[in-house]
Amino acid sequence: MELQAVSDHAYRIRGMAQQGQVAGWVDPKYLNPLKKDFLENLKQNAARLEAVKALIAKNEVAINMTPEEVQMALGKPTKKTSHVDASGRADVWEFIRYERIPQETVGRDSNGNLFSSITYIKVPSGKLAVTFANNLVNSLEQSEGSLEKGAQTKIIPAPFIVTY
Repeated sequence: MELQAVSDHAYRIRGMAQQGQVAGWVDPKYLNPLKKDFLENLKQNAARLEAVKALIAKNEVAINMTPEEVQMALGKPTKKTSHVDASGRADVWEFIRYERIPQETVGRDSNGNLFSSITYIKVPSGKLAVTFANNLVNSLEQSEGSLEKGAQTKIIPAPFIVTY
C-alpha cells in the first residue's frame, strides 16, 4: 500500500485489491497509526519546498539547499572541485556572476545623420563559491565583488526523506 496524500481528515492511498489496483481516500482510523511527528515533518517539508521555490525564482541560494536546487537557481557551475579529509568530502561549485552594463554608441545612418543607441554588455561582477557537505550547501563565499549592504546568508531547514 502506498500513501499518496494526507489531509486533516483522510489519507489517499493506492494499493492492490482482488479486482486490481485501487486508489481512494480512507479515514485514518481504519489504518495503522502514522509514526510520531510524521504529519508535522510532512508539513515542514512542504513549507521548505515553498521557500526553496521562492529562492530559485530569485536566483538565490541558501544554506541546506541540495545540489539540484542550487543548479536550478544558478545554472551550471563554472568550476567544480572536491576536497577529502578526515572529516569527509566537501564539493565546491564556483559560479561567475555577471552584470549588464549599458553602453552608448553613436553612429551615422544611411543619410549621414547622427544617431545613438544603447547596447548592453555582460561584465563579470563577482564569484560565488558554494560548498557542499553531505550533499547540502554548507557555506557560501562571495569574492571579487561586494556583498549587498545588509545582505545576510539565508538558512532553510535541511530536507528529509519522509518514510512510513
